[in-house]
Amino acid sequence: MKCLLLFLVLGAVYSEEEKVVGGVEADDEHDPQALNALNGFFIKFIDHATDNHCFDQEKERIVIGNLEKITKQVVAGEKFEFLLRAGVSDKCADVATHPLLEAANGDGEYNKFFVKAEDCGIDSSELGEHKISIVWQQWKDDHYNYPKLEDVDGKHPLEGLWTGEGNGCRDHRI
Repeated sequence: MKCLLLFLVLGAVYSEEEKVVGGVEADDEHDPQALNALNGFFIKFIDHATDNHCFDQEKERIVIGNLEKITKQVVAGEKFEFLLRAGVSDKCADVATHPLLEAANGDGEYNKFFVKAEDCGIDSSELGEHKISIVWQQWKDDHYNYPKLEDVDGKHPLEGLWTGEGNGCRDHRI
């Protein structure tokens, strides 16, 4: 029994081509699965915020600034974490879709809600920093599960829009 347990533990840390099973590795915006996961998160975000009466689909857009960091971890599926600058604005309704979200395989009807900060005339440094986590599980009906949003710097928080809680979810617009 002890030998089997030792074998399983050693097998879990087996490295192939410098990738450790269960280890966290850097990823980038060219990974289609990462883009699809980000898109999947934002579709859930729009649905939550709209259901909580915190997002006006006719006038408001999610403004995305710098995508500062992406990591990927192989767990029961693939866990993606994104560190990015983002906010909500009602000044960008007619701006073209952000190219990262347009490139993903998400639901096309949601793409219009995501715009690039510079296309709105907004400097990325004006946006809040947010950490987004989501797990991609191919075998589940809804492939994107366990979404989590954390406001890192408290500037233009999105967490209240996600949960419907907080200090007036409509008060944090750019």
